[in-house]
Amino acid sequence: MRRSDLTICLITDEVSPSLDEGVAFAREEGIGTVDLRVIDGRNVLALSRGELADAAQRVRAAGLSVSCICTPLLKWSPLARPREPRAISSASGSAIERRTMSTPRPS
Repeated sequence: MRRSDLTICLITDEVSPSLDEGVAFAREEGIGTVDLRVIDGRNVLALSRGELADAAQRVRAAGLSVSCICTPLLKWSPLARPREPRAISSASGSAIERRTMSTPRPS
């Protein structure tokens, strides 16, 4: 894979819940592409069309582009199969209990 095949993106809310602060950080670091998950403290799925249009304008005004919208759409359990906590390995090798929200079963 050639280096030019890769795009470095910044998930703005990893810097700050404020879109403007995340965008400013990306510009300062020379990162031209961002991924949006939280905009001004709210998940992108909770925003109105007008709020999304405003966010798009702010990103464009900073000279950046959006690589993807990171949504929690696939972070759910089918009603028939509630998620159970499971152990995952951390970078140090110790087990970490992963707590998940269980989905209420229909009555």
